[in-house]
Amino acid sequence: MKPKITALIPTYKRPELLRRAMLSVLGQSYSNLQLSIFDNASGKDTRDVVNSIAESDHRVKYHCHPKNIGDIKNHDYAVKTVDTPYFSILGDDDFLAKDFYKDAVEVLDNNPDIMFVILNIFRVDENSNLIG
Repeated sequence: MKPKITALIPTYKRPELLRRAMLSVLGQSYSNLQLSIFDNASGKDTRDVVNSIAESDHRVKYHCHPKNIGDIKNHDYAVKTVDTPYFSILGDDDFLAKDFYKDAVEVLDNNPDIMFVILNIFRVDENSNLIG
């Protein structure tokens, strides 16, 4: 069965924040998903983070550009790979609440006339403490 959601995470040289973002996607209560990382030629540290998580979770896909193509082109490249009915783009310094995809899919399934969902956003500091 094809995953219903593709989570896209474009990244550049923020391996520890990327780890947090990846784990928030893979830890969703809604598990019918794939996680696609688009590395803009970050180097070994980013590759090591992705590979360490991908070893234990087959839903992780990884693409590393041979050279930095810029943020906009990296996002564009990521979106063009989507082959599922739903997708999301997550910044490598962001993370999701545990039920984010479950809640988003419920809204989309119950409202076929809408094209996208924006749910509550929380602001946190660099230590993941809630600030707003």
